[in-house]
Amino acid sequence: MAICSLCGSSSATVSKTLRVCLNCIREYPEQALALTDPAHKTARTAFGLPDKPPRDPNGIPCSLCVNECRIPDGGIGYCGLRRNVGGRLEGVSSDQGRLSWYHDPLPTNCVADWVCPGGTGSGYPRWAYRHGPERGYANLAVFFQACSFDCLYCQNWHYREQSLSAPLRSAESLAAGVDSRTSCVCFFGGDPAPQLPFSLHAARLARERNEGRILRICWETGGAMAPELLDEMVETALSSGGCIKFDLKAWDDNLHRALTGNTNQRTLENFRRAAVRIAERPDPPLLLASTLLVPGYIDAQEVGVPGAGLPGGCESSGFVEGPHRQPPRAGVRGRRVVTTVTRQLFPEKRFLFDPDRHGSARRFLRVPGIDLPQTSKISNCRQPEHRNYEIPPVPAPRLRQTLFQFLPPTWRLLICMLKKYSAG
Repeated sequence: MAICSLCGSSSATVSKTLRVCLNCIREYPEQALALTDPAHKTARTAFGLPDKPPRDPNGIPCSLCVNECRIPDGGIGYCGLRRNVGGRLEGVSSDQGRLSWYHDPLPTNCVADWVCPGGTGSGYPRWAYRHGPERGYANLAVFFQACSFDCLYCQNWHYREQSLSAPLRSAESLAAGVDSRTSCVCFFGGDPAPQLPFSLHAARLARERNEGRILRICWETGGAMAPELLDEMVETALSSGGCIKFDLKAWDDNLHRALTGNTNQRTLENFRRAAVRIAERPDPPLLLASTLLVPGYIDAQEVGVPGAGLPGGCESSGFVEGPHRQPPRAGVRGRRVVTTVTRQLFPEKRFLFDPDRHGSARRFLRVPGIDLPQTSKISNCRQPEHRNYEIPPVPAPRLRQTLFQFLPPTWRLLICMLKKYSAG
């Protein structure tokens, strides 16, 4: 329970970190953002990162993302990846980056799993190895240790521990990680935006090494990259059968600034720019939008208007997740943009991540307004260790447990009461 510092309202969904409620962020943005700025400063300085993008008029410009830093001599950029040393930028490049990777067996908990070739066989046989889920194949999940935003609810907050200190890895070594059972490469993080030249170069190397077979290239991003780099991403994704997943964290710019410390204008501009090309390859879909549910802050107003920012003729499509359900085919054809709603963490002490609080839910988006997910499917947070994951065998249920499921409810209740009585 916290109290909004502007209107005095008390609610369990008012963040103690932000100290301001959703209504006040919308109604009094200047006063609200003055209260949320210290939260971002605290969250970043704890990891030695700048609380604001540097703006030194004599600094070296970096134009890879929306921050457009001008890095002073001896200083670092907002993402922490580049340092001005004697008038030249040192750090990551198109050949070296701060990242880690692992093989994730398909199908996996990817945002696009319910419409992508790896999870559904969409685009078979040109873009997928199987008519259904690509079991037996893996996704090379590439985790970047930096980001252009400062989301206070980030589930992968641990990238900040590595932004300044992670060892540099080469694009060649990453490309060599693609083996014969790798059907797709997904760049995420953190965010790929601050290291896009690296991911584009590594993708080219990987495709050259594996020419003549399916190898999809995908990105999951906040969408804050330079537009010309987005164009290269779109070309690569289109030609490989991959997709680009935008995290549309909030449609209201002031709310976006409060939660992420940055504007969403570049993100929305890039989203429209990419959406123009979705008709070039309807199946599998090129573009996906994921809206992150932050309790008390991202409401129906924020997730109910995804089609509003799309080019003329485009629609938005969603999906209700359920056991053994296949995604609706109408959601991946024509000029539709696939949308996902994902439950996120409350913006409290996000660097003390508790996996039991993380879940995801996908639900059909209706305009105007939607019913927000009431239940969530617990999913494992994607860990950035450089190792292969093996799926453990599912133990067979005991015969006693199996028979118990078929008993009438009254009998089951009686058995449970007897067990409790005998144990007491």
